[in-house]
Amino acid sequence: MVMPSGVPNVVNVTLQNHGNVDLTKLPKPDDTTDLYVQPFSAIYVSRLSVDAARSKCRELLEQADGARPGEKGRRTYDQGESS
Repeated sequence: MVMPSGVPNVVNVTLQNHGNVDLTKLPKPDDTTDLYVQPFSAIYVSRLSVDAARSKCRELLEQADGARPGEKGRRTYDQGESS
């Protein structure tokens, strides 16, 4: 989830695992700061706008998965298995 933090020019990015994905292995924008990162839950802070953070996270996830923009990925991130 990417959302405003309530502090001007600060955005929160939160990932919650509900399966077999190790969130510590997912790509993230370079300018993020780890707030709380574990295999099952990850919270980062970024100076990007909400829209820019959302776009960058999606772009990085699609690149890491080998999916073309707008297509669903076919691989899990914990082991790189095809699903």
